[in-house]
Amino acid sequence: IFLSVAAGRDTRNDTWHSQAHPLAGSGAVSGRAFLDSNGNGVKEKDENPIPGVGFLLNSGGSLARTDEAGEVFLPNLAPDQPLDLSLATSTLEDPFWKPERDGVRIVPRPGKVALIDFPVQVTGEITGTVRVRRDGTSRVASGVEVQLLDAAGAVVMAARSEYDGFYDLVMIRPGRYTLRIGPEEINRHHLTVLPGQREVGMAPAGPVLDGVDFELEGEPTVTPPITSLYR
Repeated sequence: IFLSVAAGRDTRNDTWHSQAHPLAGSGAVSGRAFLDSNGNGVKEKDENPIPGVGFLLNSGGSLARTDEAGEVFLPNLAPDQPLDLSLATSTLEDPFWKPERDGVRIVPRPGKVALIDFPVQVTGEITGTVRVRRDGTSRVASGVEVQLLDAAGAVVMAARSEYDGFYDLVMIRPGRYTLRIGPEEINRHHLTVLPGQREVGMAPAGPVLDGVDFELEGEPTVTPPITSLYR
């Protein structure tokens, strides 16, 4: 009879985990998921852990879920081989919760436990209406692209206005952004000029910024001349 028992210590909470397979030759991760209320990425005493959160290894393979303390121990990771570890967003209980980052890349070390925190933020929403003023009349405009830019000027999100001119940008992480109409919309919708950009701030509490409207200026309607059928 061959009996094999291995034990590994989670250095985050000083608990021991046992299994039949050896642990000394593989790496491990002690993960923790929490609701980052102030958006600083650091677990504060008054911030709640998130139990029941699953993890993905290299974008696949559902791993163990977090306990009531929001913690999970992931052993048996192949040593010295880079891997991507991320939260399974489908396991988050609130659809407006979003991980602060899409994932982390780590290189497990034999016999070592990597301590990694996974802050989860409450995302926000921006809504409004797009209208076009043409020939002195303002009408709702459908199919107009509204873009959200980050601090570096990169487009991180976009949405097109609906039939009634309404647009909706959702799942926006906390931060400072610029809101604008896509520059290519000038020719597409026969506009003369686009309105100025809007600076918006999304707080960590995940607010809804409603009524961020745009009114565009359209080219005058050209009526073709009437050609007589008679000479």
